Amino acid sequence: MWWLVSQVIGGILVLGSYFYYLPKIPTERLWVGLNASWRTLYTISILLSGVAYLSFLYLNRRRTIHPLSLFLFLIAASLWSPSLYYFPQQKWITILSLCLVSATVGWALALEPTSHVYNRMLLGYLLFHVFVMDNIGWSIRYFFIP
Repeated sequence: MWWLVSQVIGGILVLGSYFYYLPKIPTERLWVGLNASWRTLYTISILLSGVAYLSFLYLNRRRTIHPLSLFLFLIAASLWSPSLYYFPQQKWITILSLCLVSATVGWALALEPTSHVYNRMLLGYLLFHVFVMDNIGWSIRYFFIP
């Protein structure tokens, strides 16, 4: 029961923060100067990450998984857009929030038993997106935007 409650609360926090803050953030800051092709690729990866996460949750609805790592992932993900909105001059705060997202996904992946290959693949793609595309790609570009 705790698992389901934590995902509902965390999901509301993430989606609520995105719906509230993202429309208020200037497009250049949000997309860090990416052209239309890269934006499309990035958006597809975001959607695939969401599908991977929801698929992971669905596949594991009947077994015990570590709920704290997944709940902390959602809490960390909900901090990204407010930090981008409130602290445009303290870019390290936004980058730190992305690092927390990557760390929590990595933690969930490390806790996943190796016998569940589909789970590892789903979490692995999610980790690829948040670590490679967000932490490395997006953060580097964001850091150098004036």
